[in-house]
Amino acid sequence: RRNKVRREVYLALAAAKEAERTEPRQAARIYRHCARLTDSIKRGDTVQANLLRQKAARLAQATGAKDQLLKI
Repeated sequence: RRNKVRREVYLALAAAKEAERTEPRQAARIYRHCARLTDSIKRGDTVQANLLRQKAARLAQATGAKDQLLKI
């Protein structure tokens, strides 16, 4: 199960990277969701999850997506 989730996270991160240029709000959502999944995969190692949350926050701020900032 963990390997499947990990694979899905990697695919989602690739999609988020693409979306940063054309749909930054969607990219913020994807990064936020991946941060939660990363937390569940790597219990106790929140460094990567925190980096994803920071990236999501920067994109949300840059696009004025205040609703997304509240969810991060």
